[in-house]
Amino acid sequence: LHSPSWYRVAGLRPRPKTHAEVHRHHYRGQLWYVLQDRASRRLYRFNPSAWQVIGLLDGVRTVQEAWDLAVHRLLDRTLVVVATEFGRPPEFDGRGGRGHQGSAFSLVLAGGGLAHLGAHGTTDELAKSVVEDPVSIPDFHATILAALKVDLTQDLHAGSRPVPVTDGGTPIAKLFA
Repeated sequence: LHSPSWYRVAGLRPRPKTHAEVHRHHYRGQLWYVLQDRASRRLYRFNPSAWQVIGLLDGVRTVQEAWDLAVHRLLDRTLVVVATEFGRPPEFDGRGGRGHQGSAFSLVLAGGGLAHLGAHGTTDELAKSVVEDPVSIPDFHATILAALKVDLTQDLHAGSRPVPVTDGGTPIAKLFA
């Protein structure tokens, strides 16, 4: 993620010059932060993600501390989803491979402002059957959509035909506590 030269700036404690001003600016429907250096009469434009890092540079924090804090804050607002279409059984099939298993498999949610509790649900010793806290695919999708603040009561429309967003899924309540 960082340049090989990151070590050169990571420990610095920069801050904006006292004669610099920042203005929020909307351009073509996008939010930008414009830093105006009144001494040199130069303008610098930053998107909100870049400004989140720059805005943390106060002369007290190091560049590394500002970066770490910004990344943590971005993860609060960014949902990371890792999923596959099926699991794999623990044993080999008759042809020496491992087949598909749709009865139990792992999915991962990270960030997104969710209250992460570690693993949710338990399988048997062979990971073939869910024995505690099962989550259906519609429930998993409902959890993702709820984290993204999508109204699950509204239908999508394919032409004039209403289509439910989640096939009746319910978000995992523990992740929103």
